[in-house]
Amino acid sequence: MLLCLDIGNTSISLGLFDRAAADASERRPTPLLTAKLSSDMGRTADEYAIILRGLLCERTSEITEVAMGSVVPQLTH
Repeated sequence: MLLCLDIGNTSISLGLFDRAAADASERRPTPLLTAKLSSDMGRTADEYAIILRGLLCERTSEITEVAMGSVVPQLTH
C-alpha cells in the first residue's frame, strides 16, 4: 500500500492506495481512504501519530511505501 501526504500551511491531505489492486486499464488507482486535517505547529509528533493511526485503522502494517510533499519544514519530520 502507498500512503501519500501533502503537507501545506493550512491543511494536511492524505490518501491511501492499493497499487496492486488497481485495474490495469486505469492510470491511477482509486484511493481506499482520503482525509484532511489541519496543519498545527503546536501539535507534537506523538499527536500526529495518534491521529494518523486512528485514520488508518488496522492498515498501518500494510503500508510499504510513502510519498510526501511538504512546504512546512517544521511539520516535515
